[in-house]
Amino acid sequence: MSSSAKKTVSVKLLLDVGNTSTTWGLSHENKIIQKGFVDTHPLTGLGNRIQSQVTQTIEQVWIASVVRGATPVLEKTFGVERIHRILPNTIHGLKNKTLEPDKVGVDRLVNIKAALAALKPPFVILDSGTAITLCVVNRDGEYLGGSILPGLVLSRDVLSEKTSLLPSIEICAPRAAIGRNTEEALLSGIVLATSHAIRGLYQSIKNEIEETELPFIGTGGNIALLAPLIPELSLIDPNLTLKGIEQIAYE
Repeated sequence: MSSSAKKTVSVKLLLDVGNTSTTWGLSHENKIIQKGFVDTHPLTGLGNRIQSQVTQTIEQVWIASVVRGATPVLEKTFGVERIHRILPNTIHGLKNKTLEPDKVGVDRLVNIKAALAALKPPFVILDSGTAITLCVVNRDGEYLGGSILPGLVLSRDVLSEKTSLLPSIEICAPRAAIGRNTEEALLSGIVLATSHAIRGLYQSIKNEIEETELPFIGTGGNIALLAPLIPELSLIDPNLTLKGIEQIAYE
């Protein structure tokens, strides 16, 4: 292949813009060929941070963002003509049965889009990021709603910032429920307690929709840490959001 032919290859940049970090992926011919992440904040310079990691020529940029003000910043970097912003009302093929469909986080809908392409409903999606969400899809493929709770880092930061003596600790797996010092007690109260909350919510969801078998899909930045503590998880896919964005980009 000549160098001129290489330059004509269509590569799409997929952006999952979250409150803490932005995950990017490069897609060629409906396949993610490279991925990475950068800090979302400060928003000024977000596009430059992404661009510094991407060496390929970008033909299109597809954005799923839950951060106000992020898209205009990215437009300045990549050009308005290349930007495709994914919004709740622009995602086709989803049955959104929530009370306020236009207010649902676009990342949650993108996850559902990807999961529906891979699994037969019903299922529940756990996304562990700045906030932790559980999204419920019934056997008719309808998104019913779900739960939102504080993420691990957010819980740690609130405890550290709103108390005088509790330190900011590194989030990792707790060794036991009984913490023998402050750090261990915080890990128990943050990580272990969050896993129990998730497991309890999952069981309550199963009871509410009267399903004995309910696939439980895990994704998000902290899923590797939480997964060993949640045996109910049946599938782990850290690329679920990027896959949903990619699917939309090729429709």
